[in-house]
Amino acid sequence: MKRIPRIVPTILTGFAGGMLAWCGVEIFSSLAPSFPNLQSFSLVLGALVGGALGICIPVSEGLGQHQAQKIKRSLLIGLLLGVFFGALGMILGQWVLGLLMNSPQRRFLLLSTKNWARLPGWMIVGIGIGLSSGVRSRSWRRSIAGIRGGLLGGLIGGFTAEWMGLVFSSFYGRAIGFSLLGIVLSLALYQSEQQGSHGRLRVLIGPLKGQLFSMNQERFRIGSHRLSDLTLPQMTSRMGEIRRNKHNLVFTPEPHSLTQINGKDVTQQVPLRYGDVIKIDQTTLLYEAKR
Repeated sequence: MKRIPRIVPTILTGFAGGMLAWCGVEIFSSLAPSFPNLQSFSLVLGALVGGALGICIPVSEGLGQHQAQKIKRSLLIGLLLGVFFGALGMILGQWVLGLLMNSPQRRFLLLSTKNWARLPGWMIVGIGIGLSSGVRSRSWRRSIAGIRGGLLGGLIGGFTAEWMGLVFSSFYGRAIGFSLLGIVLSLALYQSEQQGSHGRLRVLIGPLKGQLFSMNQERFRIGSHRLSDLTLPQMTSRMGEIRRNKHNLVFTPEPHSLTQINGKDVTQQVPLRYGDVIKIDQTTLLYEAKR
């Protein structure tokens, strides 16, 4: 059975996150009169939007590998970071708007200024969602890639969402805008991880045949353990890992693993070169350059 490319769950989870955020905003907005002030309402609204994006976008990796444990960890971490950075982003957006409206040049500001003032807030939300993968995998390189992608995705996605809200009627404009926000943010995070990788592993034979995995962290772990970056269910807990040294990547097999590289048995560290074929148990991988 042909596997679905990683970009498909990336787009779908982004769309789901955006639509969930939109539904939450539409429902929650009716409760605005019950809040004591605008600040408290904005704080909770931002947490709601960030949480909705956070429980959807980061789970694309786990969905691609069909790993329930990875999905659960991504969901929990994404929710916590999304809620925190969503609230922080909304506060920042309100603060920027206050500065603009209180400036001496406020009479020259357009009526749509309040929409564009939220852009820094969307970038903060993007950072929170982008950090999820790095925190889950305990990788500072993935965290940096997530911050970079989150900033760009939050800026472009936030601009798109605000623009849609101005062009179309408020209800449909918000629906389209939030869905595009989620998709753009998810794609930006995906692209940032691809650009920051040392190379890719392509699964030639095995349960995830056809899947591509970017290696953009200090340690790339292979096995069935819940913290593995390439999770293969038929393997034992840990089968090996790939680390980056000063000049190249080095593969280190676990003592109990049945590992071959280019048809030769491997029992100790081996430097990797583009085009190497790695066979671990019943799974065969190809190490190739990023594109």
